[in-house]
Amino acid sequence: MKKIVVIAAAFAFVPSAGHALYDLQDIQEKFKEKGAVVTPFSVPDKFGKVEKERLGPGWRYITYNQNILNNVIIYNHGHRGRKKSYKKFAKSKKAGPRDLYEKAKWYYSKGVNFYAALRKQTRDLSGEYGRSVEGVEVFYHLTNKVKKLHGKDVKICYVGHSEGGAPVLYTSVFLDGRHVAISPSSNNYSPFKLTGQQYYESPRYYKNSKNLTILMGQKELGKKNFKNLFMKAEMEKHINTKLFKNFRHVDMASNINIELIGPAVIAGCGF
Repeated sequence: MKKIVVIAAAFAFVPSAGHALYDLQDIQEKFKEKGAVVTPFSVPDKFGKVEKERLGPGWRYITYNQNILNNVIIYNHGHRGRKKSYKKFAKSKKAGPRDLYEKAKWYYSKGVNFYAALRKQTRDLSGEYGRSVEGVEVFYHLTNKVKKLHGKDVKICYVGHSEGGAPVLYTSVFLDGRHVAISPSSNNYSPFKLTGQQYYESPRYYKNSKNLTILMGQKELGKKNFKNLFMKAEMEKHINTKLFKNFRHVDMASNINIELIGPAVIAGCGF
């Protein structure tokens, strides 16, 4: 991987040139709960309890341990986490387990607090809000929560897979901190749907990304959008990339592979 430099994270705007970018303020206008409060699930390792607490005002998140560390990952899960019940998503036999609590435990063992909101737009699965906005909105609210819990000097890294990885590309343009996009999906599943262009088609975005790492499985390159994104990222000196041999899209999120994916995420986060 290319050399990366650690910076302290803060929720902040990056000025854009005129109206060149569909900026963070634009997407904030589409938020559904601008004053939302995010709270932890009461029993994050009990699937039935998680499913019951998932809906309602604000968002619930999964984390592990109450000890406050200085390194934080804010994580966005993929589309199947909205499409399936949480238990089916977390314990999938076909795709491999994607249990967010187990992810949180692993990262905590490495000195990182892990916060993962369980998104709740489960009905309109292909609508603009669920695909393009909610992922950014939960990042926004969790950032505010984390800074209250950890203080202003906390180091935040935004991480996500697939539909949850696409907002990471977006935040890398507008938010301070580190950004690790794991197999980020195309604009039909991302904030870039609102712009009418793919991320890799617009230098207005990829030229302005900061502290961004893109992780992808080798077998994903058989699909045009994944291949185009990874090839463009490899050409940009300010974007870090890592390719995982023989990995499919689902392999990149499976906890079975966390001993391989996790260290690459931590490296991209600069922790």
